[in-house]
Order: sequence, then C-alpha cells, then structure tokens
Amino acid sequence: MASTDAKDTASANPARVQSSTELAGALNTLRGRRTYADLGKAARALAGGSGTARLPSSTLSDLLLKGRCERQTLETFLAVCGVPRDQHERWLAAWERTRTATAPVPGAVRVRGAGWRSLGVHVPIEVPGAHPDTLPTYVPRDIDEQPGTGLRPWLRVAAGRGGMVVLVGGSCAGKTRCLLTAVQQVLPDWWLLHPRDAAQLTELADRPPGRLVIWLDELQSYLNGADGLTAANASRLIQAGAVIVATIWPAYHDTFLAAPGPALHRTDPADAVSGTASAGQSDRYQVERQLLKLAHRIHLAERCSPAETDRARHLADTAHGGTGDPWLQAALRSCDPGLTQIIAAAPQLLDRWRNGTPYARAILAVAADAARLGVHSPLAVEFMRAAAPGYCTPAQQAQAPANWFEAALDYATQPLAGAAAALTPVGDGMTMGATTGYRMADFLDQRARTDRADQIPPHSFWTAAAVHTHPTDLHRLGAAAWNRGLYRHAAQLWKNATKHGHPAAAANLVTRLHRLHPTDPRPAHYTAAHAALDNSRDLGNLLYALRTVGAKTQAAELLARDPAVHVALDNAFGVAALLGELREAGADGQVAALAKRTATRLALDDPSAVVTVLEVLKEVGAEEDIAVLLARDPAAHVALDNEYGVVTLVHMLREVGASGPASALVERTAASPLVLASPLYLGVLLHELRVETPDLAAALAERVVAHPPLNYPRRVADMVTVLWNEGANVQVAALVERIATQVALDDAYGVADLLEALRPVAAADQIAALAKRAAARVALDDPSGVMALVGRLREVGADEQVAALVERAAAHVALDDPSSVVAGLDVLQSAGADEQVAALVEGAAAHVALNDPSGVAALLEVLRKGGARNQVVVLLARDPGVHVALDNAFGVAALLGELREAGADGQVAALAKRAAAHLTVDDPRGVAAVLGELREARRDGQVAALAKRATAELALHRPHEVAALLPALHEAGAATQAAALAERLPAAGMFAQFAEVGDRAERFRYGRGRDGSAAAHWSWEDLQ
Repeated sequence: MASTDAKDTASANPARVQSSTELAGALNTLRGRRTYADLGKAARALAGGSGTARLPSSTLSDLLLKGRCERQTLETFLAVCGVPRDQHERWLAAWERTRTATAPVPGAVRVRGAGWRSLGVHVPIEVPGAHPDTLPTYVPRDIDEQPGTGLRPWLRVAAGRGGMVVLVGGSCAGKTRCLLTAVQQVLPDWWLLHPRDAAQLTELADRPPGRLVIWLDELQSYLNGADGLTAANASRLIQAGAVIVATIWPAYHDTFLAAPGPALHRTDPADAVSGTASAGQSDRYQVERQLLKLAHRIHLAERCSPAETDRARHLADTAHGGTGDPWLQAALRSCDPGLTQIIAAAPQLLDRWRNGTPYARAILAVAADAARLGVHSPLAVEFMRAAAPGYCTPAQQAQAPANWFEAALDYATQPLAGAAAALTPVGDGMTMGATTGYRMADFLDQRARTDRADQIPPHSFWTAAAVHTHPTDLHRLGAAAWNRGLYRHAAQLWKNATKHGHPAAAANLVTRLHRLHPTDPRPAHYTAAHAALDNSRDLGNLLYALRTVGAKTQAAELLARDPAVHVALDNAFGVAALLGELREAGADGQVAALAKRTATRLALDDPSAVVTVLEVLKEVGAEEDIAVLLARDPAAHVALDNEYGVVTLVHMLREVGASGPASALVERTAASPLVLASPLYLGVLLHELRVETPDLAAALAERVVAHPPLNYPRRVADMVTVLWNEGANVQVAALVERIATQVALDDAYGVADLLEALRPVAAADQIAALAKRAAARVALDDPSGVMALVGRLREVGADEQVAALVERAAAHVALDDPSSVVAGLDVLQSAGADEQVAALVEGAAAHVALNDPSGVAALLEVLRKGGARNQVVVLLARDPGVHVALDNAFGVAALLGELREAGADGQVAALAKRAAAHLTVDDPRGVAAVLGELREARRDGQVAALAKRATAELALHRPHEVAALLPALHEAGAATQAAALAERLPAAGMFAQFAEVGDRAERFRYGRGRDGSAAAHWSWEDLQ
C-alpha cells in the first residue's frame, strides 16, 4: 500500500487545479487508499497527542467532496499524505486559486499576470541584445530571505493573517522591482489591486474584500492626513485578510516618523521633506505616523551590497551558469557603483539636467521646485513658460531664441537610453493625444529635494504659480511661500485658493493677514464670501479663525450662506467640530439644521464617529435628534473591527439611555470572530454579559478557549487575566493546559507576561512546563525581554531554567558587536551570573569590534560603572578614539563623554581631532551633541572647526533638526557660525526661526525679498 500511496502522491497535479471541484478531485487522488479513519489517526500521531492537528470526518468530507478547508487543515492533510514540505506551496497556491476564482473588486488582476510597467517598475535602458519589453534578470537582494524580518518570510506569514509592509528606499534603488518579485514569488495566485487614489482605498475599507494584495507604489501619494489612507482603514483591510504592500522614499519615511512639534497649520508632506513646513508646528503627521507604525518597515540600501553585486556578476557570467543578462553586463562594466540606478538610466538623467541649455535647465528647475514645494498636479506648460525666465541670467534672457521654450521642452522629454525622460507628459485619462501637463522623473525629483533645499525660487515662479497652478495645489504653495518669508506671494496664493473654494487657505488668509493688518477687515470679508461650504472640518477651522480674530461681522456673513445646509456629512469628526463652532457663534438655527441632517444621514459604519456625534448632539441639547439617530439602530450597523470605538459606543449608548441597543451591540460583538483576538473586547463583553446573560458569557469564554491566539503570548496572557478576573475559572483551567505546550516562544516579553498571568491561577504544573520550554527555546533577539523573563523565572522559583537561559544568552553574545555585548551583560547581571559576566567582560575588552561608537561607549560605561577597571584599561589601550567610525554623530558624542569620564584625555584629544575634521554632519541633532561634548572637554579649537564645517556643509532637507543646532552653536560660543546658519534658514522654510534673532521680527514684519532684504509695506489692495 505504501508504494501505491507514493504513486498517488506523485500523480496528483495541483498545477491543473482551478476550481474547488478540481481541488477535491486532486486531493482524492493524493489520498489514495487511505480511509477517513487512517487520515484521522495519522493526523493525531503527527500532532503528538496535543490536538493541534486534527482531521475529523466532517472536515474531511468538506475537503474531499467540496474542496473546502482552511489553510492549516490542508497543510495537515498534505503532511499525513506524505507530501514533502517543499511541495506544499504548489498545493497552497492551488487552494488559493479555488478560494478566489473571481476578482473580489473591479480592476483587480492576478499577481502572476500583473504588468510591471503599470505597477511602477522603471523601464530599463536600451542595451544591445536586450529585448525592449522585458526586464533584466532579477538580482536577489539581501532583504529578500533575511530570516525573521525579511520581505518574503514576512509575506508568507501575512498570507495567513493579513498585514502591511513598506519598503523604504530611494528612487532607482530597485525597491519596486524587489517588492513585485517577492509578491509574485509568494502570492502568485492572489488578486492584486493598484488603487487610483486614497478615496478608492476608503471605499475598499468600507467593504473590505478579504484576501487581496493592495499595491501602493510611492505610498506618499496616498497620504494626506485624515483625507488619505489612515491606520484605521488599513486595519480594516488587514483584518479582512488583505496584504498591503507599499514603497516610500526615505525622506518621506523619516519626516512622517519624526517627533512632532507645535503647528499653526497642516502643510503638505512634501513641504517637510523639502523644508517647506514651518518648524514651530504641531503633530502634522500623526495620521501618517500611525499608519507607518502599523506596517512592517524594511529598508533597502541605495546601492547594492558586495553580496548582491557578486550575485549580479554570477548571473551575468554564462561561463559559470549565469543567464548572460546584457543589462547586468552593461551595468557591471560601468564605473558607477549604482547597479540598479544604471539600469534605470539615473546617470543619464543627471547628465541631462547638468548638460542642458540654460533654458532646459530652467524648466527642469521649475519642475523640481514645484514638486518639492507642494505641486501634486501635472505641471502645466504655461506654468513652466512663465516661471522659467527667472531662472536665467539677464544675458540668457536677452539671447534666448524664439523657440527657446519648445526646444527646452523637447530636450527634457526625450527618453534616455530607451528608458526614463527628465519630464514625462501626462494626459487627462480620457482624451487620446492630449497632454495636460508634465511630471519630473522621480529620481531627479528626489535628488532635487536635497540639492535645491537651500534655494528659494525666483519671483517669476510664484507669480506663475498664482495664475497657472491647479487650485488644489495653491494652498500648499502658499504655505511654502509663507514659511520662506515671502508673505505677499503667500497671501496671493491663498487668496486665489480661497476664490476656488479652499476653506483651509481661507483660514490661513484670515489669521496671517490679521497679524500683519489687524484693523483691515477685507481678508475676512473675502473669505466669508468665497470659502467653499462642503468640507466640515475646514469650515469649522475657518469659523474658529474668524472668531479668534474678532471678525464677528464676517462670521455672520459666512453663516448667512447656510453652511449647515450645504456641508457634506462624510466626516463625522469634522461635523462634530463644526457643530461646536456653530454653537460658539450662537447660530442656533444652523446648529438645529445640521444636527437634524446629521441624525438622519450620518453613515453608521464607524463606531467612533457615531460616539463623537452622539456626544456633540448631547452637548448642544439636541435630544430629538439623538432619538432619530438611535432609531436608525447604529448598534446593528457599526463595523466591529474598531474595538475601542465599539466599546466606547456601548458606554455611550447606555449614557443616552439606550440600554437595549447597548446590550444588542454587546451580543453582536460577542458573536464576531474579532473578539477572539482582542483582550479589550473580551473583558468588556464578559463583564457586560455576565450580569445580563450569563449563558452567553460562558459560551463566549468557551469560544476563546477553543481558539486562543497562541502565536501571541502577550495576547494570551491578557486573555488569561481577563477570564480569571471575570470568574471564568473553568475556561481558564482548560486554556492553561494548552498554553504550556503550544504557545509561541518568539516574544520573550510576552512569555514573561504569560508566566505572571498564570501565577494567580495556581497553575503550578503549567508554569513549570512553560518555564522549561522557554528556557530552552525562547527567542534571544530582545535583551530587555530576556531580562524580564529571567526575573519572572526567578519569581516562580525556576532556578534551573534561569541557569539554562543564562547559558544560552551568554553563548548568543557576538563579541564583534559591542551592542550585543552590552545587552548580554545586562541579561547576565540581572540573573546574578557573576562567572559568566566576568568571562564576557574579559573577552569583550580584548576582542570587541571598535567600529561602532555607540556600542563602544555603552560597553565602556558598563565596564566603568561595574568597577571593571582592568578591563577599562585593556579596552582603552586598543585606542577606540582612533578606530571608531565617524558616521554616527550621536555615537561619537556618547563616546567622547565616556572617554572623558574614564579620564582618557589622550583618547578624547584623538577623537575630538578626528570628529572636527571628518564627522559626518548630516544629522544636525547629532552634531549639536558632539559640539556639547567638545565644549565640556574644553576642545575650543575643535568646536570652532566643527561649527564652521557644519554651518557650511549641513544639508537643509530636514529643517526642524537644523533649528536644533542653533542653540548648540550659541552655547559653544560659535556666534558667527550661528549667524551664518540662521541666514540659511529661510530657504529651508524656517523663516519663523530666522525672524526670532535680534530685531528681525519687526524689521521683517511684511516678510522678505528673495535677495534677503526686508519687504516693503504692502496691504490687501496690492493683491491681484
């Protein structure tokens, strides 16, 4: 029979499977002569009696008669049928095809059939012997299969539970090709959707389609605060099983994740990347930050690593089994080290800009400045033609031929080596042969954000923008102008944006011009007459602005236009804020009208939105409208994937006297599978149900025990605590039986929490079993978590397990990594492992690598504070000040401090001299830290030298961090350098910080000219 089964295994072909019926047939062939009883017995043997892998008859019937099952069931079936592990992917791909026989949303395509051009992969250069419609052979990247955190391992995990991954890399670094290849490799039979914009993503989130790859190349294009892709919408898609894959430039990534500061208004993401946003602004990117923190982020280096280059050489070399790829051969022959950049024509793009005529360079500079300062729409021909003269010298203007613009545009739009062009024409999406504008190649766009960060566009740029820019871009350009001190240009841009109905621009126009001309009512009159009435959030902000400047008459004019009747109701939070502003304005009629509309027409899918509206209706006393809203039964309609929103809604419903709907929502939520993954849901629901419907509470507890999230030990710990606190003792007892042998051990902190949660339950045997497993197998990549686990093991009396874990932790330390040594010492010291500490200290002082200044500083601190004087001497004798790398300014600062504390004056002198001459100065905060340490060490010569270098060389593409350097320069006595840096601030969009020096606030009351002089008095009547 064994030979027959083996024959059946070989003959079944998953590649032919396209439907559930065909899958059932192929699996029956694979099954051979095995009976249901045989399969069930084999599954139990495979699980070792733990019950994790079962094949009951009902499950087998669904599988073998209907071709329906869950992924884990199929994997168990394949295992008991003897299918080798490396062949499972073929069967899982067939299973995926049967589950998604039709596209879940219009416009979706199979991943394996997705076109690389439409997904954003750069067209490669033309080389002899290469087919123009194909891509170069893919060179495997280091991040592809990196264990644990690599791109493809992550995708394999996300295939089973959904997720979001963001690949961070520069233009032409190969990130889009890397991502596409990984998705095609891991998820070839999934459907893929490339959304047109953020609005389509919002529509998808309202009705999540389930298992779908959502392709977001250049993620920044889908982000715009609450109007872009949000973490809440992404979570809904992920929880439904979607895999969101995205790419983003490093500058955007770093800006969105940077620590927030105070703000007067929100600006465009591109503003902060290029220095447009004012440095004293609020958490403008909270929405974007929340989204990025939701994602698994992987960084792709701009240049290929040595290992990647070796792979490329192998693939290009036919003598050693390679494909002889002509693109790779051409790139490897180049002197430029950027392999992917060469294939994407990046060097040719740079040469095109640098070597063009003055007029070609001018229109490219216009395009670059427009993109970095906030223009999202295709750049109009009229804009480039009108703006370009200001980028030319008077002589070049006088000598320009009649066709200067046409020749320059033709030059800029020519494809280079058959690949990209510096400017690419864009149509309107409907009319054939019609060009609406041009976009700059993203490689040049990214490069210009750094190269031109200290350049303020000429007067012609701003006047052209005011006339020829799309209305949606005027507000962002106005912010860019204001933050550079070009107040008059900003006012003109905001005035034009207001004319086109942009209420956010209207609010800026009111507040900013009131500061300049507090007695002039004309800006407020203008905004009240022209502001659009459709956006609730922006309209509320405008009313607030009018109220704060005392423009009561103008606010009345705006209210006379009946905003409550016209405003859209698609943003419940904006509607709530607007209701509050209408109440502040005493517009009771408007409040009543908007409350009535909201109660009858508000979308009921977002529980947080319903809560917000109920709160504000209660505040304004709209009891009848509350009743109308409740009559629409929000408890039956809200989505359940926002656990905090649902829980808050339950409490709010009870607060407004709707106890019945609150109980209905509790019961509805208790029946949802989402509760199985949420300790918050579980605690609230058990508490609610235990009082009114104890049978439902018990049933819910049973469900949780039957399907615990064993891959997440922290979540399991929370659930044990919740169940125990809510009196579900029987269910806790059943759950702990499984925890000790089955819970995942990849999160040491989570395992420590779980041990703590088990202690009140008095599960001594299970604690002992879990402690034994954890000591032998827990992941050691989180030293803080391991330390917490050591503490928990000691608390439960598991001394043997502490010793075993300490032994593993000591062996895990890599002596070539000082940070690893410090982490290992922390773990060993927390366990009181004095012998291992002594051995590690001895070896580290003599052998630790000296390239990382942060790691060496941390190790030196540990040795010094631990009294290991001999080892400190040994480490210092190896001259770390001479050997550490200088590309980490914060690390250098830390090491200078530690060397000073250790009394190593010679080392301090050596490192100070090196830092002053060679420290990488791309991190302003880090430079400030080094200056502080040099000042403490009284190295005045090095302070002056580093201050001079930093002031001259520092790039201005991270303006908020540049501002942090100014006080450090003053404290270091480098007043001249501080003044020089301050002069550079306006170009970086930091005019507010520039104006804080001396009497500039008054001198530059009306802004500045492009030449740096104070602007003359101007007023509303000077605007067009």
